Amino acid sequence: MRHVIIGGGPTGMYALDTIRKLDESAPITLISDEPAYSRMALPYYLAREIPEEHVLLGNERFFEEMRVDALLGRRVTAINPEQKALTLDDGSTVNFDTLLIATGSSPTRPGIPGADGSKVTTLWTLQESQDVLSHTMDETEVVFIGAGFIGFIVINALYKIGCQVSVIEIQDQILPRKSCPAE
Repeated sequence: MRHVIIGGGPTGMYALDTIRKLDESAPITLISDEPAYSRMALPYYLAREIPEEHVLLGNERFFEEMRVDALLGRRVTAINPEQKALTLDDGSTVNFDTLLIATGSSPTRPGIPGADGSKVTTLWTLQESQDVLSHTMDETEVVFIGAGFIGFIVINALYKIGCQVSVIEIQDQILPRKSCPAE
C-alpha cells in the first residue's frame, strides 16, 4: 500500500512515523512546499534561543533512514481521487493508495488599510521568521497585532532580540479568549 502525506509539519511527521511503525516496508511519500519543521518552535528560533536545526523535524538522513521519498519544496496542484493520483507543480504525478492532507491552517490578516504592506508579515513559516531576523536589529520598532497567548510568546521573542514592541488588541483586554471571573 502506497501512502502519501501532504504537509511536513508535526501532524504529517507523526503520521509518517506511525505508518512506518505499523508497516516497515510500505512506500511513503511526503510532499511539502517547505522543509519539515515545527511551527511551535519558531518563537524560540526568532529569540535566537535555539538554532534552525532544532526547528527542523527531518533532514535528508532522517528521511533515508525512514525510507521516505521526501519531495520538499514541491506543491500539489491537483488531486484526482478517482484515479488515486495527484499532480505536482512541475506537472509530474504521484499515485497513492492512502492520502493524508496535513497542511495545517493559514494565518489571517486584519481587513485594515496597510495590512498588506511590504513591511507587514505574519510569523507563520520558517521563511517568515528568517525574514524577520534579517530585518530586525536592536531598537527596531515593531507593531504587533493581537494579544493572545501565542502572540505573547512571539512578543517576548521580539523583545529578547531588542525590538521595541507596541501591541494592538481589538478586544478590551489582553488574552481576549481567556475569560475573567466576575468580581
